[in-house]
Amino acid sequence: MDIRKGFLALMGAATLLILAACGGQQTQTSGQTVSGKLVNMCNQPLAYTTVMVPGHDPVLTGADGTFTIENVQTPYDLIVNNATLAPEGRAYLSLLVYEGLTKTDPYLMVIPTRGSTTDSCAEASVKGDITPANEDDYYATAFVLPPYADYDEPWYDSGTSTVSYSMDLEYDPAAAGAATLLGVGWRRDADNKVQFYGADEQEITLTSSGGDLGTKNLDLTQNELGNRDLEVSVQLPSLMSLYKVYHYLTLNGVNLPIETESVSPEDNQTTFTLTGPTGAGLGSLVSAQARYGSRLIKSLAATSPLDLSNIRGKVWVWQRIGADTSSATLSFPDPVIPVSPLSGATINKDTAFRWIGPDGLLYNVLFHMEQFYGPDIAVDVVTNNSEVRIPDLSSLGLSLENVVYGEWLISAAHGDNIPATVDDLASSDSAQYLPSFYVSDGAPGESGYTFTVEAGTFFFPYGNNVP
Repeated sequence: MDIRKGFLALMGAATLLILAACGGQQTQTSGQTVSGKLVNMCNQPLAYTTVMVPGHDPVLTGADGTFTIENVQTPYDLIVNNATLAPEGRAYLSLLVYEGLTKTDPYLMVIPTRGSTTDSCAEASVKGDITPANEDDYYATAFVLPPYADYDEPWYDSGTSTVSYSMDLEYDPAAAGAATLLGVGWRRDADNKVQFYGADEQEITLTSSGGDLGTKNLDLTQNELGNRDLEVSVQLPSLMSLYKVYHYLTLNGVNLPIETESVSPEDNQTTFTLTGPTGAGLGSLVSAQARYGSRLIKSLAATSPLDLSNIRGKVWVWQRIGADTSSATLSFPDPVIPVSPLSGATINKDTAFRWIGPDGLLYNVLFHMEQFYGPDIAVDVVTNNSEVRIPDLSSLGLSLENVVYGEWLISAAHGDNIPATVDDLASSDSAQYLPSFYVSDGAPGESGYTFTVEAGTFFFPYGNNVP
Protein backbone atom coordinates (compact mmCIF):
# COMPACT_ATOMS: atom_id res chain seq x y z
CA MET A 1 0.00 0.00 0.00
CA ASP A 2 1.35 3.43 -0.88
CA ILE A 3 0.72 4.60 2.69
CA ARG A 4 4.19 3.49 3.64
CA LYS A 5 6.17 3.68 0.43
CA GLY A 6 7.58 7.12 1.21
CA PHE A 7 9.46 6.21 4.30
CA LEU A 8 10.25 2.63 3.22
CA ALA A 9 12.03 4.00 0.18
CA LEU A 10 13.75 6.54 2.40
CA MET A 11 14.94 3.81 4.73
CA GLY A 12 16.22 1.75 1.82
CA ALA A 13 14.56 -1.37 3.28
CA ALA A 14 17.22 -1.34 6.00
CA THR A 15 14.83 -2.12 8.82
CA LEU A 16 11.33 -1.79 10.20
CA LEU A 17 12.65 -0.08 13.30
CA ILE A 18 10.38 2.86 12.56
CA LEU A 19 8.05 1.10 14.94
CA ALA A 20 10.43 1.02 17.92
CA ALA A 21 11.18 3.46 20.74
CA CYS A 22 13.34 3.59 23.80
CA GLY A 23 11.97 2.59 27.14
CA GLY A 24 12.62 6.03 28.62
CA GLN A 25 15.18 7.22 31.10
CA GLN A 26 15.20 4.88 34.07
CA THR A 27 17.40 4.12 37.04
CA GLN A 28 20.07 1.65 36.00
CA THR A 29 20.45 -1.75 37.58
CA SER A 30 23.47 -4.03 37.25
CA GLY A 31 24.24 -7.71 37.02
CA GLN A 32 21.50 -8.71 34.56
CA THR A 33 22.03 -11.51 32.06
CA VAL A 34 20.60 -10.63 28.65
CA SER A 35 19.64 -13.73 26.65
CA GLY A 36 18.04 -12.70 23.37
CA LYS A 37 17.24 -13.94 19.89
CA LEU A 38 17.39 -12.43 16.41
CA VAL A 39 15.10 -13.60 13.63
CA ASN A 40 14.60 -12.59 10.01
CA MET A 41 11.39 -11.46 8.35
CA CYS A 42 10.26 -15.07 7.99
CA ASN A 43 10.63 -15.50 11.77
CA GLN A 44 13.59 -17.83 11.28
CA PRO A 45 16.86 -17.62 13.30
CA LEU A 46 19.38 -15.01 12.17
CA ALA A 47 22.67 -16.82 12.71
CA TYR A 48 26.20 -15.47 13.15
CA THR A 49 25.24 -11.82 13.47
CA THR A 50 27.26 -9.44 15.63
CA VAL A 51 25.43 -8.02 18.65
CA MET A 52 26.89 -5.60 21.20
CA VAL A 53 25.98 -3.73 24.36
CA PRO A 54 28.28 -0.69 24.81
CA GLY A 55 30.92 -1.47 27.44
CA HIS A 56 30.87 -5.18 26.63
CA ASP A 57 32.66 -7.24 24.03
CA PRO A 58 30.68 -7.97 20.85
CA VAL A 59 29.15 -11.45 20.58
CA LEU A 60 27.85 -13.54 17.69
CA THR A 61 24.43 -15.10 17.54
CA GLY A 62 24.49 -18.89 17.32
CA ALA A 63 23.02 -21.08 14.61
CA ASP A 64 19.67 -20.74 16.41
CA GLY A 65 19.90 -16.93 16.43
CA THR A 66 20.41 -16.65 20.20
CA PHE A 67 23.01 -14.63 22.12
CA THR A 68 23.93 -14.02 25.77
CA ILE A 69 25.64 -11.03 27.38
CA GLU A 70 26.46 -11.10 31.10
CA ASN A 71 26.39 -8.35 33.75
CA VAL A 72 24.36 -5.79 31.79
CA GLN A 73 23.02 -2.64 33.39
CA THR A 74 19.42 -1.85 32.48
CA PRO A 75 18.15 0.07 30.66
CA TYR A 76 20.74 -0.71 28.00
CA ASP A 77 21.40 -0.03 24.33
CA LEU A 78 21.71 -2.93 21.93
CA ILE A 79 23.61 -2.62 18.63
CA VAL A 80 23.04 -5.14 15.83
CA ASN A 81 25.54 -5.20 12.99
CA ASN A 82 23.36 -5.92 9.98
CA ALA A 83 26.16 -5.64 7.41
CA THR A 84 25.62 -7.25 4.02
CA LEU A 85 27.11 -7.32 0.55
CA ALA A 86 25.18 -5.62 -2.20
CA PRO A 87 24.52 -7.69 -5.35
CA GLU A 88 27.43 -5.99 -7.12
CA GLY A 89 29.74 -7.06 -4.26
CA ARG A 90 30.15 -3.67 -2.59
CA ALA A 91 30.05 -3.80 1.20
CA TYR A 92 27.29 -1.90 2.96
CA LEU A 93 27.38 -1.47 6.74
CA SER A 94 24.02 -1.26 8.50
CA LEU A 95 23.87 -0.85 12.27
CA LEU A 96 20.62 -1.01 14.22
CA VAL A 97 20.71 0.70 17.61
CA TYR A 98 17.93 -0.08 20.10
CA GLU A 99 18.03 2.51 22.89
CA GLY A 100 16.72 1.90 26.39
CA LEU A 101 15.85 -1.80 26.41
CA THR A 102 14.87 -3.24 29.77
CA LYS A 103 13.84 -6.74 28.67
CA THR A 104 16.45 -9.34 29.51
CA ASP A 105 15.05 -11.74 26.88
CA PRO A 106 14.65 -9.54 23.77
CA TYR A 107 13.24 -11.23 20.67
CA LEU A 108 14.04 -8.99 17.72
CA MET A 109 13.19 -9.14 14.05
CA VAL A 110 15.90 -7.75 11.77
CA ILE A 111 15.02 -6.91 8.18
CA PRO A 112 17.89 -7.61 5.76
CA THR A 113 19.51 -4.48 4.36
CA ARG A 114 19.38 -5.73 0.78
CA GLY A 115 16.08 -7.22 -0.31
CA SER A 116 13.66 -9.41 1.59
CA THR A 117 14.39 -12.90 0.27
CA THR A 118 16.06 -15.29 2.69
CA ASP A 119 16.89 -18.96 2.33
CA SER A 120 14.72 -19.86 5.30
CA CYS A 121 11.51 -18.39 3.90
CA ALA A 122 8.93 -20.69 2.42
CA GLU A 123 8.16 -19.70 -1.16
CA ALA A 124 5.05 -20.45 -3.16
CA SER A 125 3.64 -19.32 -6.49
CA VAL A 126 0.14 -19.07 -7.88
CA LYS A 127 -1.19 -17.85 -11.22
CA GLY A 128 -4.36 -17.78 -13.23
CA ASP A 129 -6.84 -15.72 -15.23
CA ILE A 130 -9.35 -13.17 -14.02
CA THR A 131 -12.64 -13.00 -15.86
CA PRO A 132 -14.32 -9.56 -15.57
CA ALA A 133 -18.06 -9.07 -15.78
CA ASN A 134 -17.89 -7.81 -19.40
CA GLU A 135 -15.49 -6.29 -21.88
CA ASP A 136 -16.35 -2.71 -20.86
CA ASP A 137 -14.89 -3.18 -17.38
CA TYR A 138 -11.62 -1.41 -16.72
CA TYR A 139 -9.76 -2.71 -13.68
CA ALA A 140 -9.18 -6.11 -12.11
CA THR A 141 -6.63 -7.30 -9.58
CA ALA A 142 -5.78 -10.37 -7.50
CA PHE A 143 -4.32 -10.52 -4.02
CA VAL A 144 -3.42 -13.03 -1.29
CA LEU A 145 -4.13 -11.86 2.25
CA PRO A 146 -1.18 -11.20 4.59
CA PRO A 147 0.99 -12.61 6.03
CA TYR A 148 1.55 -14.56 2.82
CA ALA A 149 2.18 -11.45 0.85
CA ASP A 150 3.81 -10.44 -2.19
CA TYR A 151 1.40 -9.43 -4.85
CA ASP A 152 0.98 -8.49 -8.46
CA GLU A 153 -1.53 -5.95 -9.69
CA PRO A 154 -2.75 -6.97 -13.13
CA TRP A 155 -4.80 -4.28 -14.81
CA TYR A 156 -7.57 -5.35 -17.14
CA ASP A 157 -7.68 -3.58 -20.49
CA SER A 158 -11.04 -2.86 -22.08
CA GLY A 159 -11.71 -4.97 -25.14
CA THR A 160 -10.35 -8.28 -23.85
CA SER A 161 -12.17 -11.04 -22.04
CA THR A 162 -9.58 -12.00 -19.39
CA VAL A 163 -6.48 -10.71 -17.61
CA SER A 164 -3.69 -12.92 -16.25
CA TYR A 165 -2.02 -12.64 -12.85
CA SER A 166 1.04 -14.30 -11.31
CA MET A 167 2.25 -14.06 -7.70
CA ASP A 168 5.33 -15.27 -5.83
CA LEU A 169 4.76 -15.45 -2.07
CA GLU A 170 7.23 -15.50 0.83
CA TYR A 171 6.21 -16.44 4.37
CA ASP A 172 7.16 -17.99 7.66
CA PRO A 173 6.98 -21.79 7.22
CA ALA A 174 5.26 -21.99 10.61
CA ALA A 175 2.45 -19.82 9.22
CA ALA A 176 1.55 -22.37 6.53
CA GLY A 177 -2.11 -23.23 6.15
CA ALA A 178 -5.23 -21.86 4.54
CA ALA A 179 -4.99 -18.45 2.86
CA THR A 180 -7.46 -16.29 0.98
CA LEU A 181 -7.04 -15.46 -2.70
CA LEU A 182 -9.14 -12.47 -3.69
CA GLY A 183 -10.00 -11.02 -7.09
CA VAL A 184 -11.92 -7.77 -7.42
CA GLY A 185 -12.86 -5.44 -10.27
CA TRP A 186 -14.11 -1.90 -10.73
CA ARG A 187 -14.82 0.57 -13.53
CA ARG A 188 -15.39 4.29 -13.92
CA ASP A 189 -18.71 5.67 -15.07
CA ALA A 190 -19.44 8.57 -17.42
CA ASP A 191 -18.72 11.02 -14.58
CA ASN A 192 -15.38 9.29 -13.88
CA LYS A 193 -16.69 7.91 -10.59
CA VAL A 194 -15.49 4.50 -9.42
CA GLN A 195 -18.08 1.73 -9.58
CA PHE A 196 -17.33 -1.71 -8.14
CA TYR A 197 -18.83 -4.57 -10.10
CA GLY A 198 -17.64 -7.99 -8.93
CA ALA A 199 -15.40 -10.17 -6.78
CA ASP A 200 -14.34 -13.77 -6.37
CA GLU A 201 -12.79 -15.27 -3.25
CA GLN A 202 -11.04 -18.65 -3.08
CA GLU A 203 -9.18 -20.55 -0.40
CA ILE A 204 -5.70 -21.82 -1.19
CA THR A 205 -3.45 -24.00 0.96
CA LEU A 206 0.18 -23.08 1.63
CA THR A 207 2.59 -25.74 2.90
CA SER A 208 5.66 -25.29 5.08
CA SER A 209 7.86 -26.20 2.10
CA GLY A 210 6.08 -23.92 -0.38
CA GLY A 211 5.89 -24.87 -4.03
CA ASP A 212 3.81 -24.25 -7.12
CA LEU A 213 0.12 -23.98 -6.30
CA GLY A 214 -0.81 -24.25 -9.95
CA THR A 215 -3.57 -22.31 -11.68
CA LYS A 216 -6.39 -20.61 -9.77
CA ASN A 217 -8.81 -18.81 -12.03
CA LEU A 218 -11.02 -16.04 -10.64
CA ASP A 219 -14.46 -15.21 -12.03
CA LEU A 220 -15.61 -11.76 -10.99
CA THR A 221 -19.17 -12.54 -12.00
CA GLN A 222 -19.47 -14.82 -8.95
CA ASN A 223 -20.17 -12.04 -6.43
CA GLU A 224 -21.87 -8.87 -7.58
CA LEU A 225 -20.75 -5.78 -5.64
CA GLY A 226 -22.65 -2.64 -4.70
CA ASN A 227 -21.35 0.88 -4.10
CA ARG A 228 -21.64 3.49 -1.40
CA ASP A 229 -20.49 7.10 -1.07
CA LEU A 230 -17.94 7.89 1.61
CA GLU A 231 -17.57 11.47 2.84
CA VAL A 232 -13.98 12.12 3.96
CA SER A 233 -12.92 15.31 5.76
CA VAL A 234 -9.28 16.25 6.31
CA GLN A 235 -7.87 18.38 9.13
CA LEU A 236 -4.22 19.40 8.93
CA PRO A 237 -1.85 21.99 10.42
CA SER A 238 -1.23 25.18 8.45
CA LEU A 239 2.38 24.21 7.68
CA MET A 240 1.22 21.18 5.69
CA SER A 241 -0.12 21.02 2.19
CA LEU A 242 -2.60 18.26 1.34
CA TYR A 243 -1.37 16.12 -1.57
CA LYS A 244 -3.93 13.35 -2.17
CA VAL A 245 -6.76 11.40 -0.58
CA TYR A 246 -6.96 7.66 -1.27
CA HIS A 247 -9.38 4.74 -1.02
CA TYR A 248 -8.18 1.17 -0.30
CA LEU A 249 -10.03 -2.10 0.10
CA THR A 250 -10.47 -4.18 3.23
CA LEU A 251 -11.64 -7.79 3.39
CA ASN A 252 -13.32 -9.11 6.52
CA GLY A 253 -11.66 -6.35 8.56
CA VAL A 254 -8.15 -6.89 7.10
CA ASN A 255 -6.55 -3.88 5.39
CA LEU A 256 -5.42 -4.64 1.82
CA PRO A 257 -2.87 -2.75 -0.29
CA ILE A 258 -5.31 -2.37 -3.18
CA GLU A 259 -5.84 1.28 -4.10
CA THR A 260 -8.97 1.88 -6.14
CA GLU A 261 -9.21 5.67 -6.14
CA SER A 262 -7.16 8.79 -5.45
CA VAL A 263 -8.29 12.41 -5.46
CA SER A 264 -6.12 15.52 -5.65
CA PRO A 265 -7.46 18.57 -3.80
CA GLU A 266 -8.54 21.69 -5.62
CA ASP A 267 -7.47 25.00 -4.06
CA ASN A 268 -8.21 24.67 -0.32
CA GLN A 269 -10.53 21.68 -0.61
CA THR A 270 -10.69 19.55 2.56
CA THR A 271 -13.82 17.44 1.99
CA PHE A 272 -13.98 14.62 -0.55
CA THR A 273 -16.41 11.98 -1.77
CA LEU A 274 -14.94 8.53 -2.47
CA THR A 275 -16.62 5.29 -3.51
CA GLY A 276 -16.57 2.19 -1.31
CA PRO A 277 -17.79 -1.33 -2.11
CA THR A 278 -20.57 -3.28 -0.45
CA GLY A 279 -20.83 -7.05 -0.39
CA ALA A 280 -18.56 -10.10 -0.25
CA GLY A 281 -16.96 -8.96 3.02
CA LEU A 282 -15.32 -5.98 1.32
CA GLY A 283 -14.97 -2.65 3.07
CA SER A 284 -12.93 0.54 2.97
CA LEU A 285 -9.85 2.18 4.36
CA VAL A 286 -9.32 5.87 3.58
CA SER A 287 -5.98 7.60 3.72
CA ALA A 288 -4.46 10.97 2.95
CA GLN A 289 -0.95 12.23 2.33
CA ALA A 290 0.26 15.71 3.25
CA ARG A 291 3.63 17.26 2.55
CA TYR A 292 5.64 20.02 4.13
CA GLY A 293 9.04 21.62 3.87
CA SER A 294 10.67 22.79 0.69
CA ARG A 295 9.26 26.31 0.22
CA LEU A 296 6.34 25.81 2.60
CA ILE A 297 8.37 26.51 5.75
CA LYS A 298 10.46 29.65 6.03
CA SER A 299 10.98 29.92 9.77
CA LEU A 300 9.61 28.64 13.07
CA ALA A 301 8.60 32.15 14.17
CA ALA A 302 8.31 35.56 12.59
CA THR A 303 11.34 36.80 14.52
CA SER A 304 13.53 33.82 13.63
CA PRO A 305 15.80 33.80 10.56
CA LEU A 306 15.95 29.98 10.65
CA ASP A 307 15.67 28.68 7.10
CA LEU A 308 14.21 25.20 6.88
CA SER A 309 13.37 25.37 3.19
CA ASN A 310 15.54 22.35 2.34
CA ILE A 311 13.65 19.78 4.42
CA ARG A 312 11.03 17.52 2.87
CA GLY A 313 8.41 15.83 4.99
CA LYS A 314 5.57 13.44 4.16
CA VAL A 315 2.80 12.28 6.47
CA TRP A 316 0.25 9.51 5.85
CA VAL A 317 -2.92 9.23 7.93
CA TRP A 318 -5.30 6.28 7.59
CA GLN A 319 -8.64 5.19 9.03
CA ARG A 320 -10.79 2.13 8.40
CA ILE A 321 -14.48 2.78 7.77
CA GLY A 322 -17.01 0.27 8.99
CA ALA A 323 -19.68 -1.17 6.71
CA ASP A 324 -22.35 0.83 8.56
CA THR A 325 -20.42 4.15 8.42
CA SER A 326 -20.46 6.62 5.57
CA SER A 327 -18.06 9.32 6.78
CA ALA A 328 -14.60 9.74 8.29
CA THR A 329 -12.34 12.54 9.51
CA LEU A 330 -8.60 12.27 8.96
CA SER A 331 -6.66 14.44 11.42
CA PHE A 332 -2.98 15.06 10.77
CA PRO A 333 -0.50 15.38 13.65
CA ASP A 334 1.72 18.41 14.13
CA PRO A 335 4.71 18.33 11.79
CA VAL A 336 8.11 17.08 12.90
CA ILE A 337 10.70 19.75 12.12
CA PRO A 338 14.48 19.26 12.37
CA VAL A 339 16.14 22.09 14.28
CA SER A 340 19.89 21.37 14.24
CA PRO A 341 22.25 20.84 12.62
CA LEU A 342 20.89 22.76 9.65
CA SER A 343 21.38 21.27 6.23
CA GLY A 344 24.96 21.67 5.04
CA ALA A 345 26.47 22.11 8.52
CA THR A 346 29.88 20.72 9.52
CA ILE A 347 29.62 18.48 12.60
CA ASN A 348 31.85 16.59 15.04
CA LYS A 349 31.43 13.57 17.31
CA ASP A 350 29.63 15.63 19.98
CA THR A 351 27.05 17.18 17.68
CA ALA A 352 23.49 16.72 18.90
CA PHE A 353 20.81 16.18 16.27
CA ARG A 354 17.59 17.83 17.49
CA TRP A 355 14.04 18.23 16.25
CA ILE A 356 10.62 19.28 17.48
CA GLY A 357 7.44 17.26 17.08
CA PRO A 358 4.45 15.76 18.88
CA ASP A 359 5.12 14.46 22.38
CA GLY A 360 5.23 10.73 23.00
CA LEU A 361 6.12 9.68 19.47
CA LEU A 362 8.42 6.83 18.56
CA TYR A 363 11.25 8.18 16.44
CA ASN A 364 13.75 6.40 14.21
CA VAL A 365 16.69 8.53 13.10
CA LEU A 366 18.66 7.16 10.18
CA PHE A 367 22.18 8.41 9.50
CA HIS A 368 23.42 7.49 6.02
CA MET A 369 27.10 8.31 5.56
CA GLU A 370 29.52 8.05 2.65
CA GLN A 371 33.27 7.61 2.97
CA PHE A 372 36.17 8.51 0.71
CA TYR A 373 37.49 4.99 1.30
CA GLY A 374 35.37 2.08 2.43
CA PRO A 375 31.69 1.16 2.40
CA ASP A 376 28.66 3.33 2.93
CA ILE A 377 27.41 3.24 6.52
CA ALA A 378 23.79 3.36 7.71
CA VAL A 379 23.09 3.75 11.43
CA ASP A 380 19.50 3.52 12.71
CA VAL A 381 18.99 5.01 16.16
CA VAL A 382 15.58 4.38 17.70
CA THR A 383 14.38 6.71 20.43
CA ASN A 384 11.41 8.57 21.85
CA ASN A 385 13.60 11.53 22.72
CA SER A 386 13.93 14.57 20.46
CA GLU A 387 17.73 14.50 20.44
CA VAL A 388 20.31 11.89 19.39
CA ARG A 389 24.02 11.65 18.65
CA ILE A 390 25.84 9.37 16.23
CA PRO A 391 26.82 6.40 18.43
CA ASP A 392 30.43 5.52 19.27
CA LEU A 393 31.12 2.45 17.14
CA SER A 394 34.75 1.92 18.09
CA SER A 395 33.97 -1.21 20.11
CA LEU A 396 32.86 -2.82 16.85
CA GLY A 397 36.16 -1.87 15.24
CA LEU A 398 34.43 0.77 13.11
CA SER A 399 35.61 4.31 12.59
CA LEU A 400 33.99 7.22 10.80
CA GLU A 401 37.28 8.99 10.19
CA ASN A 402 36.91 8.66 6.43
CA VAL A 403 33.30 9.90 6.38
CA VAL A 404 32.94 13.27 4.73
CA TYR A 405 29.26 13.46 3.83
CA GLY A 406 26.04 12.32 5.44
CA GLU A 407 22.27 12.65 5.47
CA TRP A 408 19.90 12.28 8.39
CA LEU A 409 16.29 11.28 8.15
CA ILE A 410 13.53 10.98 10.76
CA SER A 411 10.63 8.55 10.52
CA ALA A 412 7.99 7.10 12.81
CA ALA A 413 4.71 5.23 12.95
CA HIS A 414 1.94 5.69 15.49
CA GLY A 415 -1.47 4.12 15.98
CA ASP A 416 -3.35 1.12 17.22
CA ASN A 417 -1.63 -2.26 16.79
CA ILE A 418 1.80 -0.59 16.53
CA PRO A 419 4.27 -1.47 19.32
CA ALA A 420 4.55 1.44 21.74
CA THR A 421 8.01 0.85 23.23
CA VAL A 422 11.19 -0.96 22.33
CA ASP A 423 10.29 -3.59 24.94
CA ASP A 424 6.95 -4.08 23.19
CA LEU A 425 8.77 -4.50 19.90
CA ALA A 426 11.27 -6.96 21.39
CA SER A 427 8.76 -9.80 21.64
CA SER A 428 7.66 -12.75 19.56
CA ASP A 429 4.19 -11.21 19.24
CA SER A 430 5.61 -8.19 17.42
CA ALA A 431 7.85 -10.41 15.32
CA GLN A 432 4.76 -12.25 14.06
CA TYR A 433 3.04 -8.97 13.27
CA LEU A 434 5.82 -7.16 11.40
CA PRO A 435 6.19 -9.24 8.20
CA SER A 436 2.76 -8.39 6.82
CA PHE A 437 3.35 -4.71 7.64
CA TYR A 438 6.67 -4.80 5.79
CA VAL A 439 6.01 -7.07 2.84
CA SER A 440 2.51 -5.96 1.90
CA ASP A 441 2.93 -2.25 2.68
CA GLY A 442 -0.24 -2.69 4.70
CA ALA A 443 -1.67 -0.28 7.24
CA PRO A 444 -1.99 -1.98 10.63
CA GLY A 445 -5.11 -1.58 12.71
CA GLU A 446 -8.04 0.72 12.24
CA SER A 447 -6.22 4.05 12.37
CA GLY A 448 -2.79 5.60 12.62
CA TYR A 449 -0.18 7.61 10.80
CA THR A 450 3.40 7.43 9.57
CA PHE A 451 5.82 10.12 8.53
CA THR A 452 9.27 10.63 7.08
CA VAL A 453 11.33 13.78 7.07
CA GLU A 454 14.44 14.30 5.00
CA ALA A 455 16.18 16.42 7.63
CA GLY A 456 19.18 17.53 5.60
CA THR A 457 22.86 16.93 4.90
CA PHE A 458 25.94 17.27 7.11
CA PHE A 459 29.69 17.16 6.63
CA PHE A 460 32.64 16.01 8.67
CA PRO A 461 35.79 18.15 8.57
CA TYR A 462 38.46 16.77 6.29
CA GLY A 463 40.80 14.47 8.22
CA ASN A 464 38.35 14.13 11.11
CA ASN A 465 38.88 11.47 13.74
CA VAL A 466 35.31 10.75 14.82
CA PRO A 467 35.20 7.35 16.60
